[in-house]
Amino acid sequence: MQKSTELSFYISTHYLSALINGDYSGLETHEMQTVEDFHNFAHSQCPDGFEWGHFSVTNEETDLRECEASEKLADCVEVTAIFWNKKA
Repeated sequence: MQKSTELSFYISTHYLSALINGDYSGLETHEMQTVEDFHNFAHSQCPDGFEWGHFSVTNEETDLRECEASEKLADCVEVTAIFWNKKA
């Protein structure tokens, strides 16, 4: 039985503290909403039979690319959304 499953996203380093630790200090109101919207989107991707776990930084190397939360060009890192099997 698979205990967990993962989905990867590329997120601006600017949002990591809010996304991983819930620390929104330093973010503007619209940026806070961006993080909340992305968090809700990631939750909605939960596969059947699994429940939300947490976010984890997959790779700390930054890459200039489109942030999947803001859809803007930024220094991004790969972040993994982890979902736990409800029956494990």
